[in-house]
Amino acid sequence: MRNTTILLFASLLTASTAAAQTALVREGSPLPGDPTYTVTSIGGVAVNQTSGYIAQVDVDDGNGTLDAIWGTTTPGAGDLLRLEGQVGNFIQNTLETTVALSGTSVVYSAVSDSLITASTGLDGIWIDDTPFIVEEDPFNATQFWSFGSRPRTTQNGTPVFVGGFSDTPSGPSVSRGFFIGTTALYV
Repeated sequence: MRNTTILLFASLLTASTAAAQTALVREGSPLPGDPTYTVTSIGGVAVNQTSGYIAQVDVDDGNGTLDAIWGTTTPGAGDLLRLEGQVGNFIQNTLETTVALSGTSVVYSAVSDSLITASTGLDGIWIDDTPFIVEEDPFNATQFWSFGSRPRTTQNGTPVFVGGFSDTPSGPSVSRGFFIGTTALYV
């Protein structure tokens, strides 16, 4: 009887894990939803509680490689959600491979140049088109953000990330922390 139970359990386990996988995005293939881009590499991935999924991908537009975020925040087919370039007062040069979903928003880390201060290579955390942590911005009354990186989200969609701060704008990090929320509270 015991051997039959073990065999039945093993059969059920094998059957439940043998479902066919579907490639959502493939290197060397056109980007689904926007075939003007060819996928050259696939970075980090994330999912949310509403069947959304995203991936950081590098794509070639025929003129060079660009960083992008592809997927969907709700059930359905994926599409191009973010592409490096001008966003507000910033030029995003790099979309890092760590990505997350917060409800129907994409949370990601980008390296950007400021069109206002002319500072370049600024590390930051973004939700869609809005940065909430940008290197050189005030951390508190006497210190400044030196970086924001590796964003994730809690189950309810609240951003968490690693960040650092310095005593002067663009100065070296004097300390680092693990933060939660867009108002950057210590965890």
